[in-house]
Amino acid sequence: MKLPYYLMSILLFVSHLVAAESYQLNSKYLQSPQTYEVFLPDNYEHEQVSYPVIYLLHGQWDGALLNATLSTLQNKLPEFIVVSVHARGKKLQQTKGNTIAAQFWDYFYLELMAQITRQYRVAPYAMLAGHSNAGSFVLRQFLTNNKHFKHYIALSPSLDDGELLALAKKQSEQVYQGKLFISVANEGEHMEQPFDQLVALLTAQNQLSLVNRKYPDYDHQASKIIGLVDALNSGFQDWVPSATVKKAGFKPYQAHYAQLKEEYGFDVKPAKDDVLRLIAYFAIEANVAELAQFVDFFVQQYPDGKNALLAFRQQLSEAGYMKAAQRIPLNGPL
Repeated sequence: MKLPYYLMSILLFVSHLVAAESYQLNSKYLQSPQTYEVFLPDNYEHEQVSYPVIYLLHGQWDGALLNATLSTLQNKLPEFIVVSVHARGKKLQQTKGNTIAAQFWDYFYLELMAQITRQYRVAPYAMLAGHSNAGSFVLRQFLTNNKHFKHYIALSPSLDDGELLALAKKQSEQVYQGKLFISVANEGEHMEQPFDQLVALLTAQNQLSLVNRKYPDYDHQASKIIGLVDALNSGFQDWVPSATVKKAGFKPYQAHYAQLKEEYGFDVKPAKDDVLRLIAYFAIEANVAELAQFVDFFVQQYPDGKNALLAFRQQLSEAGYMKAAQRIPLNGPL
């Protein structure tokens, strides 16, 4: 099995990633301290905005992988607060008579999510993600119409016992909304058959944004990597405006991000580097009117906008675009 280049880059990034500081929360429901980690966006301390949250189960194993994936896909996705939740075994096995799983969910929602909401600037857009039996936990939350999350990622969830498929059939009249990504690896007929049946049931849901993937060339563990990439890319495929929208000018560009705000419920700001590229484009094209709007926006929206723009102007000049650099105003919005 040959991994694509971008997957290799993710693995390389993981090997050099510095682990976040762990936190512990004393849970009255589980009657013991529970461990979790929080990864904040790079700009969190510099900008007073709210961020969507990804709650990742099996965080003790998969937290570094998710953050490496987000870093690799930066500028194509929103910036996230990532909460890596340490959980395994019976905590995630929501079977009849297993009180530990019920206690874990009480801890998760009533204590951990409440703590994150109090402590950090969180947007009203929460995601739940997990692999294997953590993926099963995610899928169960989705099938029981959990209102706390708008986006679910269930990577190779355990389906072979038939319980989740039976739950989906039982709730076939349920109307599901939001987004769901579900995947299966090369795991045999006992997993792939219930996967196909589940997908067939959910495909009929008109209000659900469903993406399903099969990875016949990947085993259970390896599929987790490509699954995360596909889940994030497909879940936010329209996040970055098209080249046509960008070249159309500031108003269509701004309208794209206004539409994202309406859809996701939180303020969305373009990637800083993307705006700089557009400033270069309109400077080279000698479109002074569009250039002025992008320059004004850049200086107002980014804390170091003025200094960054001056440095970029110098870089553009050194790259041989002297006339374009001279068109970037040093007066007016600056």
